[in-house]
Amino acid sequence: MSNLKYIGLCLVLVVMASCTTRSAANKKASETFMQGQIAAKSQSQQQIITVKGDVMNSVIPYTKDMTLAKALIAARWRGIRDPKYITITRGEESYKIKASDFFTAGEDLPLEPGDVIILER
Repeated sequence: MSNLKYIGLCLVLVVMASCTTRSAANKKASETFMQGQIAAKSQSQQQIITVKGDVMNSVIPYTKDMTLAKALIAARWRGIRDPKYITITRGEESYKIKASDFFTAGEDLPLEPGDVIILER
């Protein structure tokens, strides 16, 4: 084989190897990025309480002593009237209670990171 053909064959092999390597590197970078996005989303969801409804603050930082009453105060309800129902969603389960029952019961409910509170009129 002449030197020119040998060099040409080597260049083709190097280009093919670098394309495969570049493709694999891009795939790995994309997978790593997505894993980071999922981890960040999971971590942020675990450290907050989300309150949906007519509130000023819909994202409440979670603390170890977080309760429903504390979350509602921190959310700052801005509705004209009190909500009729409060739904707490934890993972796949939801608990719906009458707001008036909660306000008059005198018992508070502990919350966990990632809980979602929905205030309905």
